[in-house]
Amino acid sequence: MRHIYITAQSCVAGMLLTEDICTKEGACLIPKGTLITEELEKKVKRFRLKPIEVEIYDDSILVEEIKGFEKNINKRTMSDELTKSYADAKQEVKEILDSINSGKLLDVRNVDHALENIKENVHDSFDVLKCIDSIRTVDEYTYAHCVNVSLLAMTLAKWLGMNDTEVEEIAKTGLLHDVGKAKVNAELLNKKARLVSDELEEMKKHSTYGYRMIENMQDISKGIKMGVLMHHERMDGTGYPMGAKDNQIHKYARVLAIADVYDAMTSDKVYSKRKSVFEVLRYMQDEMANLLDRAMLNVFVERIVCHYIGDYVMLNTGEIGELIHVNPIYPLKPIVRVQNIFVDLYYEKDLELSDLLWDYSKYMY
Repeated sequence: MRHIYITAQSCVAGMLLTEDICTKEGACLIPKGTLITEELEKKVKRFRLKPIEVEIYDDSILVEEIKGFEKNINKRTMSDELTKSYADAKQEVKEILDSINSGKLLDVRNVDHALENIKENVHDSFDVLKCIDSIRTVDEYTYAHCVNVSLLAMTLAKWLGMNDTEVEEIAKTGLLHDVGKAKVNAELLNKKARLVSDELEEMKKHSTYGYRMIENMQDISKGIKMGVLMHHERMDGTGYPMGAKDNQIHKYARVLAIADVYDAMTSDKVYSKRKSVFEVLRYMQDEMANLLDRAMLNVFVERIVCHYIGDYVMLNTGEIGELIHVNPIYPLKPIVRVQNIFVDLYYEKDLELSDLLWDYSKYMY
């Protein structure tokens, strides 16, 4: 008996499923424990799925195993310590926002404690991405988003070679960047549809609300205050609240803008499903190049993609491969090994990265 992972296209009659095959909405197509028949084999091969787990009892069945897939999933598993500190940080952010919502003033000591809580067990950028890639629920989005943006912004600041003080302050700005949402009507924050014009204008005030909360606090630096105020400004002047452009936008805010967009688009929200890492990075690079700091964005995209070297990815054709090498000039056009063939996406113009295989919410069929 062999217990292996295979592609859906490699499935043949005689295999036993050892996990459910589900749609991206979570509906079970074929339950685990099912013996694959010739009819089911045809059905499975019509779907574009993550690798499926099977048992093979007949040694005459020859199929290519996806080696290391289970190992790669485990590599992304958060340690108990990191899981706890991440959860604690989200809870502290919730308590901070709830306190403000009840009419109390912001206590910076609580922010500092939340920051130390998460940093204590985040040892490198791999830990950061474990947090960002972890399963997130819609009802905790606001709190997780603050923690995620803090971690991502802190990591990007390190990648950009900023000094320790700047890295620390950018991390704190990330925790505080949406604090003004505590002053926004809760119905708007939880609305299950996109906001209409007047609602959107009210939501846009959160950056100003947040700045007003901290503008007179002596123990918060000017950079942090500007980061909170300006994290929705855009390089071409189309952002808010001031319409600042280029270097008029504080450096902290330019870092925060990248982290904010990335986490928002890769998260489930009440009105939209998360997009895949590669879809978001491609959108940021293609559609937001004139809106975000381009030099910072280039570093961010390359370093994020590099973190997934050795992991399995899905291409837009449904094929599965291992990400082998990242082109530093065109990071979203890496070399991928597909069934022992090295495919350079830079030269294969019709191929592109579609998804990471441990993102279970994004099954394609």
